Amino acid sequence: MNESDLDWYRVADLDELADGRVRTVTVDGRSLALTRCGDEYGALDNRCPHQGGPLGEGSIENGWLRCPWHGYDYHPLTGEPPEGFSDAPACFTTEVRGDGVFVRLPPRAEEPRSAADVMVETLVAWGVTHVFGMVGHSNLGFADALRKAELRGDIIDLESRDNLTETRRRGARAEAVAKVSEDDMIVFGPKDAKHTVTVFTDIECGYCRKLHSEMDQYNAAGIRVRYMAFPRAGVPSGVYDEMVSVWCADDRRVAMTDAKRGRPVQE
Repeated sequence: MNESDLDWYRVADLDELADGRVRTVTVDGRSLALTRCGDEYGALDNRCPHQGGPLGEGSIENGWLRCPWHGYDYHPLTGEPPEGFSDAPACFTTEVRGDGVFVRLPPRAEEPRSAADVMVETLVAWGVTHVFGMVGHSNLGFADALRKAELRGDIIDLESRDNLTETRRRGARAEAVAKVSEDDMIVFGPKDAKHTVTVFTDIECGYCRKLHSEMDQYNAAGIRVRYMAFPRAGVPSGVYDEMVSVWCADDRRVAMTDAKRGRPVQE
């Protein structure tokens, strides 16, 4: 796999995880066990190779990460087992930066459809929409199929009544937007504004033009607006070509205002 196929994801704030502790984090729909030993961090697949126990709910004891189900031990930074054992959870590269702890992950592999998936799909087809919980861990495949049904929006949290799928999607959208540099956006308003709104805009959209015509009012109210290009006609199209001209203009803010007013863009 090429280095370019791997993506970095922010998983924690600096010092959010105490030394000698482990926690579960969800990244791009994948569950990881994030560990800390001194100033070093580890990121392991959250499934214990023995029987799938959640390593992120375990503990670090005598220098080993211990699975909470059956006490299997692994090195908290590398996932390597003690001498005489061969099973080890997958380990991913971590990096500590000024704005947090990051982990590097490969693209998600497509998961094959299992018998447990068919069982859950059948339950959903019969009208099952809520899950109270499961006792024990002998049906891990079934639990995983329920998790995938939850991600599709077929399962609702019984206590909060939240659509768990939409909650996860909101997090994924926020992660994706956070990875885009402001150098690739067109920004109106000061960096110290009270609020920042990211808008996917089309220069020919009537609602977008209405918003832009009131930009001074938004900025005066402490709202900073960041534009990302979203030509509704797709690529290629006339509006796409015009938006390329806006983003390539010497003064992109002036070009955006001209385009939103229906004026020719000065490149």
